[in-house]
Amino acid sequence: MRSPCYDYAAVLSFVQAAKRVDDIDAEKVIGELRRAPPQHSLFGKVTINQDGAVAYDLTVYRVKAPADIRQRWDYLSKVQTIPAAEAFPSHGCSRP
Repeated sequence: MRSPCYDYAAVLSFVQAAKRVDDIDAEKVIGELRRAPPQHSLFGKVTINQDGAVAYDLTVYRVKAPADIRQRWDYLSKVQTIPAAEAFPSHGCSRP
């Protein structure tokens, strides 16, 4: 299931880039997005590949055992960060 967070981030990035180029022409906006990739509080630094695919570092979390929770909202522990190039390989992948 697709998260609305992705749609929000995409629209926000487009609107911010359109404002910077003072135009809504898709080619101009995409050029601006490639020139100055978005920095999202949700996804971090975002890279837009030549084929238009978006890539960003993914962080893997583990749910803590109840005994390890020290305060409210302390439910996850970071396991690792997967670099964007590994998380979103551009070669040999097909899209639905």
